[in-house]
Amino acid sequence: MDAIKEVTIGKRKLSVVYDECPESPREWDNLGRMLCWHNRYSLGDKHDYKTPQDFYDSDEYKDIVVKFPLRLYDHSGLSMSTTKDYPFNDQWDSMQIGYIFVTKEHMAKEYGKDWEANGKLDNATQVLLGQVETYDKYLRGQVFGYILEKVVACDSCHHIDYDVEHSCFGYYAISDIANDVPDEFKEMVESI
Repeated sequence: MDAIKEVTIGKRKLSVVYDECPESPREWDNLGRMLCWHNRYSLGDKHDYKTPQDFYDSDEYKDIVVKFPLRLYDHSGLSMSTTKDYPFNDQWDSMQIGYIFVTKEHMAKEYGKDWEANGKLDNATQVLLGQVETYDKYLRGQVFGYILEKVVACDSCHHIDYDVEHSCFGYYAISDIANDVPDEFKEMVESI
């Protein structure tokens, strides 16, 4: 596993690395439902709608209170957005593939029956956009982890080995790693 950056301080080494096997954020408890249709990729949440029209004709579609289109950019990797900004407006490598949305039922479950009176629609809008941003990082491989190792010297062979002291993965921002590493390594992580 190649390090994005590593530093040794005293008898400990910290390596910041890409998470090579992150869990899909669509496996988490999400406010929004992400439905996608693509002939080569299985994206978003599992669903039984064979076509977008089947979805438009459903009771679930009629219950939607906030909805954003999902656009996929497919060129040397995948990226997803709710906007038509470049490169998501590219005529060859970009297309709308689905929606992220929240229904009245999910709003009531998350925010209570008075969600409309409590002004929770703006909050739900920001949550949905954040969920797409996180999923985009997942698709682009922008998920990170760290490995903290301690030096183990081998006197007979004059070789230095390392034993893993602690490791953690699943960070969607490198800056979040700084909260979880020993103080002497925080500055290194913050400089990435």
